[in-house]
Amino acid sequence: MKHLKSEVIAACEAIISSKLKSVQETLANLQESLFSETKSTAGDKHETGRSMVQLEMEKTGAKVLELEKELAVLDRIKKQENQQQKLVRLGSLLETSNGIYFIAVSLGLVKIENHQVFAISSGAPIAKEFIGKTAGETVSFRNTSITIQTIF
Repeated sequence: MKHLKSEVIAACEAIISSKLKSVQETLANLQESLFSETKSTAGDKHETGRSMVQLEMEKTGAKVLELEKELAVLDRIKKQENQQQKLVRLGSLLETSNGIYFIAVSLGLVKIENHQVFAISSGAPIAKEFIGKTAGETVSFRNTSITIQTIF
């Protein structure tokens, strides 16, 4: 199970890197579109088109920053991966009575080998219930009791 954490981190990095590549391609296409809009001379229609492209570029740029932050979180977790954890915290991989959770980035269900891991951010409501707890403790989430069996 301990090797599973490395695999979960690698899988999360691959998913985020793939998303980042896609978003960066979108941003490049938008920049190209903006450049082609500057060649137009259609007056108000031209300005509206430029504004829409610029807004889309801002949203896409924000997504790039968000994905880069998630990769930085995973990098920080990798550097602390071999430290023994007694308490649940950012970077913990938990085996519980309700499944396996990785508290790091919000990706939802990540499938690794025969395991299904819920990758959740430390800000997720269920993660807030787990943080600071130890193996053997039980948390209550949405009228369900969940026992933490092991922390990696």
